[in-house]
Amino acid sequence: MRDYPNISTEAISERLRAEYSLEAANIRFLPIGYDLNAAVYEAICSQGETYFVKARRGEMNLAGLMTPRVLIEHGIPNILAPLRTLRGELFCRLDERVSLAVFPFIRGDNATAKGLTDSQWVEFGMTLNAVHSGGFASRLAEEIPNERFDIPSAPLVLEISAQIQELQRDSPAEQRLIAYWNDNAATIRHIVERATLLGRTLQTQSFEFVLCHSDIHFGNILVAEDGRIYLVDWDTPLLAPRQRDLLFVVGSMSAGRVQPRQEALFFEGYGATNVNLTALAYYRYERAIQDIGECAKSVLFDGGVSEEMKTEEVDLFISHFQPGEIIEAAMEADRQQEANRRKCEGAFRMTIREANQSDAVGMGRVLVDTFMTAHRGQIPEEDWEARKQNWTHEVSAKGWEQTLRNIANSASFQECIYVAEGAEGDIIGVSMAYIEASDRAAEVCALYVHPDCQGQGVGRGLLQAIAARLTENNIAALRIGVLETNAPARRFYEAMGGQVILKRDIEEAGHTLRGVVYGWESLESLTA
Repeated sequence: MRDYPNISTEAISERLRAEYSLEAANIRFLPIGYDLNAAVYEAICSQGETYFVKARRGEMNLAGLMTPRVLIEHGIPNILAPLRTLRGELFCRLDERVSLAVFPFIRGDNATAKGLTDSQWVEFGMTLNAVHSGGFASRLAEEIPNERFDIPSAPLVLEISAQIQELQRDSPAEQRLIAYWNDNAATIRHIVERATLLGRTLQTQSFEFVLCHSDIHFGNILVAEDGRIYLVDWDTPLLAPRQRDLLFVVGSMSAGRVQPRQEALFFEGYGATNVNLTALAYYRYERAIQDIGECAKSVLFDGGVSEEMKTEEVDLFISHFQPGEIIEAAMEADRQQEANRRKCEGAFRMTIREANQSDAVGMGRVLVDTFMTAHRGQIPEEDWEARKQNWTHEVSAKGWEQTLRNIANSASFQECIYVAEGAEGDIIGVSMAYIEASDRAAEVCALYVHPDCQGQGVGRGLLQAIAARLTENNIAALRIGVLETNAPARRFYEAMGGQVILKRDIEEAGHTLRGVVYGWESLESLTA
């Protein structure tokens, strides 16, 4: 909010005194930021201490205040978090319309204005990795939403697209935005369609979900006068793949294009990681869609916005379509991921067959790698860490050896195990089902595709192989259990025609986790 807000500084001063025991001698409005529902102030207290006060119209996002507070309380450095009120709350009410949050005031400027030194790039990487790798996804799972890959801003953009040709406005800024939108309607429609398609692809893949800032552009990195950096404005935390934050580093243009040397410095601090190009392209599109939707909404539909501010918003809107800016970057990322996908498809070959005892080592590798990637943040962190220490490829392989030996020695059909074998003979996927004697139905107890090979139809092929074997043995019904929080697996089963037939708890290392069971009452759809 850059227009001067209609908020009483005297009322703010009174709330600071009552809720924080702070005596503000002077409160100064700061005309900074892009959030039209928020205004920020510098509060200078009688003893000389200074605080940053955010006033927000509407509901304060409690998760956005709690997240940095939790990070600080768990020892994560370089985080700016709100102070607690005298009652231990993270914000207070100014009136029925406005809430206040108070932060330490750090003198400095954001990284968009100041840039980052080499050491600050490394520090940025170390800090973000501490956030991503600190196990906060499981700690905050009840408070922070999961990534769904469903483009939250797309409905707004589609709604504006449906109305904008008929809009008649007197404001020069509004007229300019309407004309530019109509001239670029095909591009806007294209990026929404591509983001939707990529999102559906990602919904079928497994990711390690971590705590993400989700908006860590350079404007949200504060560079203090003493050179220390702070990650600020945790308004929209999300449990998502790391790419949600790495978007702002890998080929980013948050403050001019991030150069390869700067990117290398960041990863010197962050550590090596694989970047999923499809996810990166999706997030670039999502960011573009969000920005153009919010710009258009503020100019065309939000009341009380000055013509000067509307003009700034229109300039920002138009800048997204310029060469080298966010929309072009999204399209380039899309072309890169598409080329990579076609390359992988051209080189990808697999064979699905029944498993034998010589497959145990590869099966162990697939099971451990896939489980640990898919379930971090879905099972208790202490259980995940214990598995990381004790559940090795070798331990899993021994278990598979015993299971395969038992099946080979069995005189009746009670279980079946299939593997997907890659072009070079490596095991890339495993599936197993057993027969429930009570109702002659089968339950899938393992379906794992190595993270490097997902999105290639391996899981579909493994499930179809099990269904075909069951049909041969006159088993008509199939079930599979899954953690309620395992959204990618659930979307896959639903895409394969499974229906939720019951909910049941799953015991995991002394913890009770919520689970659901998908069922197929007929296997025809899986064997067709």
